[in-house]
This record gives sequence, structure tokens and C-alpha cells, in this order.
Amino acid sequence: MYAQVDSDECQRKNRKQSIRSTAKRLLKDWLYKESGPAAWTLAIILIPALLLLLVAAGVIVSEVEHPGTLRRAGQSAPVTHLSEEEIRTRAVAGIVGAYVADAASMGLHWIYDTNDIATKLEQGGRTAASPEFFEPPSSPFYTYKSGSSSPYGDEVLPLLKSMASEGKFDASSFASESVSFMSEYKGYINSVIKKFLANASKGDPTQSAVDDNQSHGMIKVPVLVARYAGSGELQARVEAAVRIHQDNVEAVDAAVAVALVLERVILTGESAQQAVRWAARGGVGAKSAALLMEGFKVKGTLKEAASKLGSSCHLPGAFQVSMFALAEMSSAANYASVLRKNILAGGDQCSRAMVMGSILGAQFGDAGIPQNWTQHMDPDRLALVRELATKVVEARNE
Repeated sequence: MYAQVDSDECQRKNRKQSIRSTAKRLLKDWLYKESGPAAWTLAIILIPALLLLLVAAGVIVSEVEHPGTLRRAGQSAPVTHLSEEEIRTRAVAGIVGAYVADAASMGLHWIYDTNDIATKLEQGGRTAASPEFFEPPSSPFYTYKSGSSSPYGDEVLPLLKSMASEGKFDASSFASESVSFMSEYKGYINSVIKKFLANASKGDPTQSAVDDNQSHGMIKVPVLVARYAGSGELQARVEAAVRIHQDNVEAVDAAVAVALVLERVILTGESAQQAVRWAARGGVGAKSAALLMEGFKVKGTLKEAASKLGSSCHLPGAFQVSMFALAEMSSAANYASVLRKNILAGGDQCSRAMVMGSILGAQFGDAGIPQNWTQHMDPDRLALVRELATKVVEARNE
């Protein structure tokens, strides 16, 4: 697969270079033959027009506002041949898939030593074939009941509630819901949310973000894509949501890149692997595509990739490892097999699980999420997520 990505990227670059060279040669030849003040005046007019034509053709990429993630100039959302009902079904499965994956990974969350994970599995009578919903939950940072969401799943709940209530993303509503929910939260509160709450207590919650490059932005994506996939608003809404908690370009770029991959799976029916391949060819912008290609150079298993690229909450490692897992899927891979590898890779499995679970959920649909996994999840939380997710997608035509 990676060789194909490299080949396609080279062909694309060669086509661009050929067009640029031809345009430059024709202009040079014309000026040589038609030298004089009139020719140069006309050239001053023609050159900007030519540049605009190249931009419109996608030969020159416009990435001024978000250098890592903007679509190619003039590029719209992927063309879909799916019905709106199919799109909504995939979008709901993306949200449910994220939450089930998060709960399944929670039992071994934030254990960075993969040997420690192997030991715990052995002591618990488990094998590498079934690390999901590990009991007793053994995160070194918190103790939740098996089947519960991790702190990440809980953190996204205010966004899900806000958008289900408003029918759209509203910064003020989300910020207020986040403050209300997290202020009364009895579980583990990470540094980003702690600082956000401290800032919000002094002023406007919509202006209380912190400069932090962890993966909190990526976990918001499933909810936003469910509402805005196929619209021209998606990228702006993703950025606005990320910047409620994180005023950080890396966090925004990673979230928008993930959003475009998930959007592609939902709208086109492509596989996760195909969508990530498209992203690596530049579909998510030059900067994010370069990060993907850098990650794909790692040889070996997902566990080895996480070790080399970084298994923590921080970017770009969390983004690269999540996409690596989807890119290296075999033809026999499914929702459960990919997420089991992610759990065994250690570190911050839960943020990665929400990213992977959403994209895999959208690909395989609700039926592709193992029933015994959904049965292990807290039934009240699962029912709430389904209810709120359905309300979010019902607002798509508003």
C-alpha cells in the first residue's frame, strides 16, 4: 500500500511540475517574440490570471488559513452516491463506534509498558486475542467500573448533548455545557480541562482555551462530522469546537484531518484504509499528509509504530499512530481486530480508540461493532449515546 501511495504522490507532483513548466515556457517564448512595453504590460495582466487558473485547477494548493489541513483550492466535499438515510446510519455508527471502542480500551488505559499489559492479561486469564474490557480496570490514573467511558468519552459528552439540543454546533452552548458538566465531574480531570475550567471561572468560557497539543481535538470529531459531513461548514465547525478547549494549531490540524477522513468514509462508502490512503496523497493538505507519510515509513506492527512515533496523548504521534493502524489493515481486518491491536500498543489507547472506532464504525456500520462489546458497555451510557447521536444527525437538513 505504501508503495502505491508514494507512486501516486510522485505522479501527482510530476503532473503539477509539467503544467508549471509548460506555462512558464510558453510565457517566456511569447515575451521573447513580442518584446516591448505593450507585451510587458499585457504580461503583468496575464500572469495573475494564469496563477488564478492554476489555483482553480488544483495545481497550486491554497493553504493559507490552515496550512496543514485545507482541501485543495476549489475542492468540495466528496461526491456521494449514498442516500441521506445511509449517510445518517453511518454517521450514528461513527459516534457509537467511538464510544464502544473507548469503553473497550478503558481497562488498560494509560499503561505505557506493553510488557506490563501482557503480564496483566496473563494474570487475568486473558490473552492478546481478547484485551478488551479488561477486568479489573487497571489504569494507573483512575479506577472506573468496567464498561464505563474513559475520561475522554466523558469529556465529549457535553459536545454531544449541546449539539443534540441545539441541532448545530454553538460555541457558547458547548462551552457552557462543558463547564457545567466538568465542574461537577467526579472522575479524572486532565490538565487541559483543569486549565480550561480555571480560565472559565474568571471570564468568558468561549475564550478560555489553553495552548496544548494533546489529542482532545480529535476525539470531538465524530460528533461534528455526523452533523456537518458533506457541508461547506465542516472544517470551520471542527476548528471552532477544538478552540473551545485548545488554542493550538497542531490540535486543530489533526482534528480537521481526521474529520476529512471520517467524512470521506461516511459519504463515499470507502474503507478506512482507502480514506487514509487518499489523505496521505494530499487530501487533507500538505502538512498533515507529510505527517502521515512520515508515519508510514515505520516498518513493523502497530505496537512498534506506537513505540517509535509516540504512544502518549500528544501530537503528532497520537494522530500518526491512529492513522497507521487504519492504513495497515489487512483485507481480513475488522472493527475488533484493529482496536485490539491498539489496546496492546499501550499508552493513550482511549483517545486513539475514539478516532479509530469512529472511522471503523462508519465503515462497518452498527452490525460491524461486536454485540458482545456493546453488551459489556454501560447500558445507560450506550443508550444515551445512541439517543443523542440520532438527534444530532436528524438536524443535518436544518
